[in-house]
Amino acid sequence: MKQRIQILFSVIFFTVMLFANSSAQDNGTIITQWTFDDTLQPSIGVGSASLIGGTETHSTTLNNGWRITSFPDQSEASGTAGAEFLVSTAGFENISISFGHRSSGTMSRWAEIQYTTDGGSNWNTFANNEGELSPHDTVYDFSFDLSGVDNVSNNPLFGFRIVSIFSPVDFNPEVPDEIFPANTAYHRARTEGTGGNEYSGDGNWRLLNVTVSSGEVDPDPVLPDAFALWTFDNTTEPVLGTGTASLLGGTEQHSATLDNGWRITSFPEQFEASGSAGAEFMVSTAGFENISISYGHRSSGTMSRWAQIQYTVDGGSSWEVLTDNGGALSPHDNVYDFEYDLSSISEVNNNPNFGIRIVSIFSPVAFNPEEPNVTYEPNTAYHRAREEGTGGNPYSGDGNWRLLNVGFFGEAFTSTEPIADVPARIKLEQNYPNPFNPTTSIRYTLNESGSVNLSVYNLMGQRVAVLQNGAVSQGSHTVTFDAANLASGMYIYRLEAAGQVLTRKMMLVK
Repeated sequence: MKQRIQILFSVIFFTVMLFANSSAQDNGTIITQWTFDDTLQPSIGVGSASLIGGTETHSTTLNNGWRITSFPDQSEASGTAGAEFLVSTAGFENISISFGHRSSGTMSRWAEIQYTTDGGSNWNTFANNEGELSPHDTVYDFSFDLSGVDNVSNNPLFGFRIVSIFSPVDFNPEVPDEIFPANTAYHRARTEGTGGNEYSGDGNWRLLNVTVSSGEVDPDPVLPDAFALWTFDNTTEPVLGTGTASLLGGTEQHSATLDNGWRITSFPEQFEASGSAGAEFMVSTAGFENISISYGHRSSGTMSRWAQIQYTVDGGSSWEVLTDNGGALSPHDNVYDFEYDLSSISEVNNNPNFGIRIVSIFSPVAFNPEEPNVTYEPNTAYHRAREEGTGGNPYSGDGNWRLLNVGFFGEAFTSTEPIADVPARIKLEQNYPNPFNPTTSIRYTLNESGSVNLSVYNLMGQRVAVLQNGAVSQGSHTVTFDAANLASGMYIYRLEAAGQVLTRKMMLVK
């Protein structure tokens, strides 16, 4: 069954890694996954990825996935060109595949999923994507369940293809302005009425986070409750909730796009105005508590690797320092995920006058940037993001930062107080430590004994581990989560008990 979700969260662009555990058949186990981080080798499990039908690789990057071009010309070779993945399902059953897919305006909006059970000697058609790669230049999630297909389970010779096909229905692409009968031509992804060029095999597809799973996979993403979210899709207005995003300290907007986020430049010159320049977000937390924020952040080589997080509880009249990012924007030109928990600051809860700032600061530790070859004392100068030993130019305020998918999260506010020694409500606490590597503790509290399910999910909504599933007594409990077999990235842990569901995020950093 096909699932179509326009991706909003930073998982599209950043590290979206999955858990491989062949012993847990019923937990939505990931068998193999490709994230295309400068390689066609899988990031989890084993398997092969290759091109077919004369297509060529344009690039492979974590942000944009596997970019494929050189497809057939119009009216030629339907169902032959695209990508092929061979994956052994030995020891697994109830197989499903999922991936993100994006098409340029001139490439086909129609894709077909084919599968093999004999190592590629024969290929069978499973389904198509219903032409849902339009509008173009948008990433869509697709999921296909092969659990009912004979010989797909427990098969070392399984594989599948994602190929471009002629439109199975009549259409008029407008460029050219003529009607093509069904199964005679490729239908470009650009939406009718938006002009552009006609179909061309020189367009491109992008495949992201191609995943083969076993067992039950949740049909919808399991995400914490975001009450405000910015994706910067040609606007600085939030796509979810309400709030304002503005620049401060003389910074200027270079651009705002879904792929590259909010690109900001014109920062202070060296030795000037630490902690004053960056971005400000004002968001009411009325009705919410246990607030956390998360975002993706990227720095150019000449911009500061150090950022400070400030917050206000009085509408911006005064600002407090929450923390800094540990100088973790290096190496440059990489997107990093950051998450900050403000749940311990009571004034942040249920507050219409809350806001945060992400600002550039002097390095709090001594450093030598090599360009120039001088040692700077702590809190005297900006430390450029470029790694030592890689040359480049010295720090410059004309460099840029990019902020992506800035999200505000929380739980429904309640003023209920505990009575005696009995918990007043179900409570799920932030894991500790966080970030962690490779183990962390998760503590939760029940108001009464009952059935509990505590599971971990990736940001695609797929369950990657079950930490507890069964009867648990009333009171507080602590569970240890071992992530030795996961890659770095953000994960969700989810508690189900007494008819309630609570979620939190955690960050694995290796």
